[in-house]
Amino acid sequence: LYCMAAIIGTVMLLYMLGVTLCLFSDYRKVRKLSSEDQTTGLQNRNAYERFVAELQSRSYASLSCVFVDVNGLHEVNNRYGHKAGDQMLRLVAAELLKEFSFHQVFRIGGDEFVVMSEDADANECALKMERVAQQVASHDYSIAFGIANRENGIGADRIAQEADERMLENKRAYYAEQERRQPRAEE
Repeated sequence: LYCMAAIIGTVMLLYMLGVTLCLFSDYRKVRKLSSEDQTTGLQNRNAYERFVAELQSRSYASLSCVFVDVNGLHEVNNRYGHKAGDQMLRLVAAELLKEFSFHQVFRIGGDEFVVMSEDADANECALKMERVAQQVASHDYSIAFGIANRENGIGADRIAQEADERMLENKRAYYAEQERRQPRAEE
């Protein structure tokens, strides 16, 4: 009887250990899915919002925010399909990661990315983003970006909004230039 109890106890222990390992593995997968963008492998909007929430109570010596928008994603998707659009997004993500570390780069929406850098000032971010834009352009794609910087501050709400507004100005200028380049139909 003792031998039978020992065998059953061992089997139950091994079973519970197996269930625990499976649950832990599933937890890690769900946690990863909750913070990682499936197309680019970057951190997603959930991770960005957690990062910004952390900044609300933390002070920093310098914080730069870069908002990036991929110009023409909708047109690429419509003309060549979503696989081509996903490839475009992955290219932009890869170029951003060449200049900024993984923990600084987020894909927050369809064609929008954000970089939050505590170790680069606005000038350094501008140089990095010019290199990103040049590399993206070498593949016949285009990005619009806006940069904002704060020194010795707390929180990130206003800086993100400012960078977003500058990106939108850049995007409007890009599309205005594209419109001027379009041949006009003669009447």
